[in-house]
Amino acid sequence: MTKKGPTYYVFYLIFAPDTWRLAIGVAAALWLAPMLFTPEMSPASRAVVYVMFTAIGWAGSGGVARWICRGLQKLILGDRMPR
Repeated sequence: MTKKGPTYYVFYLIFAPDTWRLAIGVAAALWLAPMLFTPEMSPASRAVVYVMFTAIGWAGSGGVARWICRGLQKLILGDRMPR
């Protein structure tokens, strides 16, 4: 088995659509969730709202994440892009 260096893992994360789906979901949660908060909400209920928006953002961003990955592969790998 060959030893994989940190560069391998960085490129794996950059080219993985799930990384971008999670990033989009977290960004959506950080942006939209505070709009729903009320003063009487407990920290646990606020956490549930954040998790809910992260899951919805992750579920709805599949096409965008694939588009980002294809663009990055074309930009970074160029002609060496796997088919």
